[in-house]
Amino acid sequence: MTQITATADVLQELATGLKKVKNKGERVIFEEDGHPVAALIPMEDLELLERLIREEEDRIDNQKVDEALKEPGFVTLEELRAKLGI
Repeated sequence: MTQITATADVLQELATGLKKVKNKGERVIFEEDGHPVAALIPMEDLELLERLIREEEDRIDNQKVDEALKEPGFVTLEELRAKLGI
C-alpha cells in the first residue's frame, strides 16, 4: 500500500496516486502531519466494501428485530388485529 503526504502539491500527488490505483490496482493512503486522512482504492474494493457494509447493517437490523421479538409484551401485527377484531 502506498502512502502519500498531503502537501501543497496535492494535485501532482493525487495524479500519481490515481495512476497507481488505475494501472496496478494499488490502494493509496493520503497522510497529513503523519496521520492517514483519505484513501484511493480500486472500484472493485469500493464495491466490496459497500456490499460488506450493507450486509453488516442488515445483520444489525435483524439482530435488533430478534431482540424486540423477545421483549415481554411484544405482540405481532396478526395478534393485534385479532385483539382489535380487524
